[in-house]
Amino acid sequence: MKIVGIDAGSGVKSATGIAVLSTTDFGIDTFGIWPDNRKAKANERLRSLSVVFKSIINRIDCDNGLSSVVFESFAMRAKSGETLQRLIGAYMSDVPIGAEIKEVANTKIKQYIGGTGKADKEAVAAGVISWFKGKNSHSVNYVNQLIKNELWDEVDAVAIAISGYLES
Repeated sequence: MKIVGIDAGSGVKSATGIAVLSTTDFGIDTFGIWPDNRKAKANERLRSLSVVFKSIINRIDCDNGLSSVVFESFAMRAKSGETLQRLIGAYMSDVPIGAEIKEVANTKIKQYIGGTGKADKEAVAAGVISWFKGKNSHSVNYVNQLIKNELWDEVDAVAIAISGYLES
């Protein structure tokens, strides 16, 4: 089975990170997506992101075994929160029928992976590496490369996918 973790970003200051966690061997794969034009109006950016997301999620589903898609839930703040909620709604509409849609609170993700609900990015990243140790050495190396390349949205997506797995 596969669990997909989504760290939604509207493309102005952050990308959308997508992580695919295999529950059979704890292998991972990640994607980072940006809109075609970061300076475009929000509706155009969201449509661009949704099109790319749909192609990725369809590819994952065609590979067979997509069991759930997990999003990070958050408290909406101002205009940027509204844009993220719209983006998450668009992504949710692209999830294939039959795949469960879950939301995990940001503080729960940090608690599961970083040890405390107030863990910072570095603690979450270290927790992701620690979680994979003894399960899949390739995944440990993969996450280390994400960190080295500062692909934080993808690291966060891995943490979200793991949290979704832990809540199953």
